[in-house]
Amino acid sequence: MPLTKPNQQLRRDMKEAASLLKWSGVDLLQAAQRLSDSGHEAEAVELIKISVSFEEAEFAI
Repeated sequence: MPLTKPNQQLRRDMKEAASLLKWSGVDLLQAAQRLSDSGHEAEAVELIKISVSFEEAEFAI
């Protein structure tokens, strides 16, 4: 049974949201690495926590 038009749009929107979360997490990990390299370990850890929460949210979608 094919999806209705509204459900198709919702599915596309959810996939887009998941993709944005994934790439945002990647960007945050890169920023965390730069912070860590410059001696800002506490800030790096916070960004890593946020990135992990994005990953968890991505898989929940």
